[in-house]
Amino acid sequence: MKTQLETMTVKTGLRLKGALSPLKLPIQKLRHNRRAISPVIASMMLIGVVIILGFAVLAYARTLASNYEAQYQQDTSNGISRLKETLCFEYVSYNATGHLSVYFINAGSTSFEIDKAYLSPSSTAIEPTVRYLSGELASNKTLRVGDQRLIDLYLPELSSGSHTVRLTTIRGSSFEYTFNI
Repeated sequence: MKTQLETMTVKTGLRLKGALSPLKLPIQKLRHNRRAISPVIASMMLIGVVIILGFAVLAYARTLASNYEAQYQQDTSNGISRLKETLCFEYVSYNATGHLSVYFINAGSTSFEIDKAYLSPSSTAIEPTVRYLSGELASNKTLRVGDQRLIDLYLPELSSGSHTVRLTTIRGSSFEYTFNI
């Protein structure tokens, strides 16, 4: 008759040693029978990876959405401010020394800053010199509501005929005035 140890060795194919050997048997069965553990571990790992990727995509989408929202708010605010910008030309004078003076007023409901001046038929931008009506050089190109300024442009080779002066603001508004020499 076989002992209990020999019977267990034949059934499991494992050799057990020591008094605690029967307690180790279930663990050793699981170690050698990888098919029982593998689908569970694979499923858990797959679920974990999907959850981590889901959170990564969610964080990326939230970042993009907040960036688009901030850009939209800025564009909308600039668009509204551009609609409030109104510049009225009061007078344009050109003298024999080649100085063109453009007098204008901010007739809108918001402050703005003059960026560039253009004189047709050329599309080349001219850096404007902004002055107060007294002739004193303005400290900046910003016009508050109701401010009057003049821009001096030195153009010695301006031909006679019709010309258009165009002033642009930092926000992109464009104001034109046509005059004759």
